[in-house]
Formats: sequence, structure tokens, C-alpha cells
Amino acid sequence: MEKQHLEATINKESVRSITRMIKQFEKEIERIEVKIKAYIEADDNLKKSMEQLIQVQGIGEVTVLTILTHLPELGKLSNKEIVALVGLAPYCKDSGKKNRTKSGIWRANANSLNALYGDLKCSSL
Repeated sequence: MEKQHLEATINKESVRSITRMIKQFEKEIERIEVKIKAYIEADDNLKKSMEQLIQVQGIGEVTVLTILTHLPELGKLSNKEIVALVGLAPYCKDSGKKNRTKSGIWRANANSLNALYGDLKCSSL
């Protein structure tokens, strides 16, 4: 969001301020990533999952970290259960009186799904 602000700003002082904020956010992101990687390194199951996921073509390190962070069930559930949990095989919400006129899709873990789709879109460009 700050990068978008930077693109729309012409005032030199504002540009410097926004640039400082972006650098601060980047440092914070690096700090958080180091902590997540250390946590994964300390857990054999997470480490094994990361090694397996990073080998999938089109999936980068950030996506792997996001998936492992938001899907602690990975490795504990079947493939079908994980696919349903992430929302790649969504279930319809059309039962009961409440939903008779309005239908929708149930997705339990949008963060992992968004990370996965974001990485796949970028890799296919």
C-alpha cells in the first residue's frame, strides 16, 4: 500500500517519509520471516513439510511459509481433507431455511488459498 502511495506522491518530503516507512516494513518482514524459519527448523515435521513443498514448481518460499503458518493440519489430514480445508474443493452452502434464496461457497482457510493462487498466478506469467 505504501508503494502505491509512493507512486502517487510528488512532494519530496512525502517521498522520503514513505520510503523510510517502506524500508521499516521490509526490515520487519525480514525479522518475522527469520522467526518463522527458526520455528520451522526446530520442528522436524514442519521442516519436512517445508522441504517437500519448496520442491513444487511454481511455489516459492513465502507461499510455503504462509501455508505452513496457516495450515498446521498439513501432514495430519488426508489429501482430500486438506484440499477441502483450503477451499480448492469448496462445499456449497445451500442447505437449511436460511440459505434457500442465497447460495454461496464455504472456504475454511482463505489465507492459504490466497497465497497459493497468488504464487501460481505469478509463476505462470
